[in-house]
Amino acid sequence: MKASIRTLTTFIMTLILQEAMKEGDEEDEEEDDDDEDDVETYLEEKAQELAIPRTRNRPKREA
Repeated sequence: MKASIRTLTTFIMTLILQEAMKEGDEEDEEEDDDDEDDVETYLEEKAQELAIPRTRNRPKREA
């Protein structure tokens, strides 16, 4: 289960990075210096939007 969550998270972050890179390319002609900061900010915002809240004391499943 943890592996599938990691795989899904990696996939989502890859999609977010691709979108951020597309936006960065569009802005590249205007602002070369700020692209890295823009991508990092975009990724941080998207990661917070997509964050799955963790719950403590979740009952364990019985096998």
